Amino acid sequence: MKLWNAMMFYAVKKRADCPWTDSFVKQCRGGIEYAELLGIPHDKTKGQPNQGYHFLESYCYQKIRKGKLLYRVDPLDAPMEKIYNGLLCVELILWLAEVSGSDEEYKKKIQKVTQKAIEICMNEDIPLKDRKRDAREMIRTEIPWSTIESNIRKDEINEMLVDDDKLVYWE
Repeated sequence: MKLWNAMMFYAVKKRADCPWTDSFVKQCRGGIEYAELLGIPHDKTKGQPNQGYHFLESYCYQKIRKGKLLYRVDPLDAPMEKIYNGLLCVELILWLAEVSGSDEEYKKKIQKVTQKAIEICMNEDIPLKDRKRDAREMIRTEIPWSTIESNIRKDEINEMLVDDDKLVYWE
């Protein structure tokens, strides 16, 4: 899946209810300097700004605008799996995973993974950068991009995205 495919899916889902990601954000939130710079209201007790904003505005658009997606292709054609595996923000990784799935079994997995990530990030015996690294690795092991992509491809929103003119297609 290319970045532009993922951006279209997540643009539609950017305000989706993500209680597990919100739980992590409220307990383990990192910096939000870019939102402050833009004057975007933020309140970590409410999980704001949300991770949909983070992915689309703060990550994708900024990287594309600055030409920072160096995969030797047009930035929109960058492979989403490489992008996912290179993300540093635990909150964003959780959100990408959570918003992609809707069946009950997957929601239980997200809950379990989030609880493990919170435990890792709250362990003050380990330096913060190591906790964040360990949480990222755990999440990507438990929920690899292939699982997220499979969920996206099965999502009912694709009926809206894929029309007779084939404006959106999956590679």
